[in-house]
Amino acid sequence: MITFDSEMQKLSPERRVKIEAKTQELLNQVNMIRQIREELGWSQSDLTERLEVKQSTVSKLENAPDHITLGKLANVVKALGGEWKIVLKFPTTDEIELSSSEY
Repeated sequence: MITFDSEMQKLSPERRVKIEAKTQELLNQVNMIRQIREELGWSQSDLTERLEVKQSTVSKLENAPDHITLGKLANVVKALGGEWKIVLKFPTTDEIELSSSEY
């Protein structure tokens, strides 16, 4: 099975740095959770109820996205009624696509 970690190890250190920088950029975009929630007219309490977590957990997801896992993000997207897809591209392999239908 091809894993993200195994593919990353095949890359040069320079390429890994670029990928990690892009990953951080994407994590910063997780702030969109708040925007989507607000556009839906939901409060943090509304999302808290759907996720069955404490309000502080939702606050952390919205304010400290650098600690979010893919699993947590998937749960939030699902709770908000959405779907997600991530496409991993490497120079030496075909694209690897992950989507909400797999989790």
